[in-house]
Amino acid sequence: GTYEGTFAVMEKGRGVLLEKEFDGEVIFSDMTPDGRLVSCLDENGAGGIYDPDTGKVLLDSGQIYENLKHL
Repeated sequence: GTYEGTFAVMEKGRGVLLEKEFDGEVIFSDMTPDGRLVSCLDENGAGGIYDPDTGKVLLDSGQIYENLKHL
């Protein structure tokens, strides 16, 4: 399913999800020149899109490429 959770950027390209379902390190696979994180994978293989305007990330396991198509 899709989960929306609070996200904290620890340093460029890395971060930590604060939701229990995805409690762990997040490793980003792509970042746009303006710093918008467009895709990420957590330690469980869940992918999603980070929205810097709201400070949240949408995670949808197995749907990372589908998500990127809609950007």
